[in-house]
Parts: sequence; structure tokens; C-alpha cells
Amino acid sequence: MKNILLLLLIIIIVGFVCCRNNIKDSAKSINTAIRSDSELARLIFQEGDSSAYYELSMQYLDYGYERFLPFALIMANKYDYQQAYFDIFDCLWHIYGKPTAELILLEDLDSTTQKMAIDYLIKASFKGHEQAKEILGEYYLRGLYVDKDTLLGKRLIQEARNSRD
Repeated sequence: MKNILLLLLIIIIVGFVCCRNNIKDSAKSINTAIRSDSELARLIFQEGDSSAYYELSMQYLDYGYERFLPFALIMANKYDYQQAYFDIFDCLWHIYGKPTAELILLEDLDSTTQKMAIDYLIKASFKGHEQAKEILGEYYLRGLYVDKDTLLGKRLIQEARNSRD
């Protein structure tokens, strides 16, 4: 009888532990990386691994743009990775700017950071990044942060739309 009770108690404890672990796992963010941060960082810094960069970018959606910005800078400047150019622009806006529904405005950025954000947006656009082309096109149409150029603005927006079709 004692053996049956002991066995039953062990089964209950094991079931409870397994259940708790499943609850913990299901409470994790869907953005949790499969590989460790240190492994992803090593792959990014030493090899310019774009899949490691993407995996880390998904994870950092939960942790903040301040921690992700150095990885974007490395991937853009050292490995000339298109998405990273746009991510630098995006990180700078999220860190220092204000969210708006209509357009990404950089009014709250100091002039040096604003220039840096625009420079990386331009690089992303000329590397073919669709969203960068749309945003930059709007800036050219409105004369925001760049000299007004409606022809270039329309062309960039049209290129972005054509690449989606």
C-alpha cells in the first residue's frame, strides 16, 4: 500500500512539474530566439549571418531598440546588409522620436541624430528597401529632412509599389 501511495505521489509531482514547465514555455514570447543571444551575437559580429540577425531582431522586438541598434550598425557598416540600414533608421526613430499614425516624424531627434537617421534611410532606399523608399519618397514630396523633390519622391514611392506587385 505504501509503495502504491509513493508511486502515486511521484506521478502527481512529475505531472505537476511537467505541467508547470509547459505553462512557462507557453508564456514565452513568440519572439524568443532558438539560439542563445551570445551565439547570435557571435554569428552577426564575426560572420555577418543574416539569419542570426533576423532571429535576434525578432527577439529584440520585446527587449528594446537600444539593445538592438549596435547589431544593426555592424550589419550595415561591416556587412552592407540592406535591412540593417533601415533598422538603424527605425531604431533611432523609436528611441528618440514620437510615434505618429501618418508619417514617421523625426522632429524630436537632435540635428546630428536626425541627419544620421536620414543618411541610413537613404542608404536603405538605394539598396532597394521598399519601406525605406516609401518613407523617403514622402519626405521628398513634402520637403521633410531633405530638399523637396516631387519627381524623385513620386519615383521612389512608385518603385516601392512596383516591387510589391
